[in-house]
Amino acid sequence: MSDKSRVDKPKPVLRLYTRAECHLCDEMKKDLFSIKDDYGFHFEVHDVETLQGGAARYNELVPVLLWGKDVVCYRKLDRKLLARALGVKQ
Repeated sequence: MSDKSRVDKPKPVLRLYTRAECHLCDEMKKDLFSIKDDYGFHFEVHDVETLQGGAARYNELVPVLLWGKDVVCYRKLDRKLLARALGVKQ
């Protein structure tokens, strides 16, 4: 794949569910921000408490990173799992 085709391809949008005053959430946001360009994705941050049923569904997993409906990783960023999910060679 050429660099041009990678640039033209839309970047996946991941969702990070967090909650207020969560140091693990802050750490994962920081880690995601530092690699988003290298791995070729965007991410959105959402408060798990505002997700309908989210607090019950993800309570023990926060922070939790999703791509679509699939959980990529939780509690701590797993770069290997993220790379595998996105098809990024490390």
